Amino acid sequence: MRLFESARQAPLFALFICLGIILGIIYDIFYIFRVKRKPFFMAIADILLSVLFFLLTLYFVSTFNSGNLHWFLFFAIFLGFSL
Repeated sequence: MRLFESARQAPLFALFICLGIILGIIYDIFYIFRVKRKPFFMAIADILLSVLFFLLTLYFVSTFNSGNLHWFLFFAIFLGFSL
């Protein structure tokens, strides 16, 4: 465990809340294009959205937290997404 790791948790929490807000905005944009479409296109859009969410989360975790996953990061993403 690194020295002063707990001092990094608050900025990381805020950063991942911002990631959740970004993911929520992307979800809303995708939702606009999904309304009243054929089921095939909705399935493709859901798959693309899931892959995009995964890649953005992976990028943020590897860039800002050196690839270390913590439970509070997922909580922060959920909190930001629900805002």
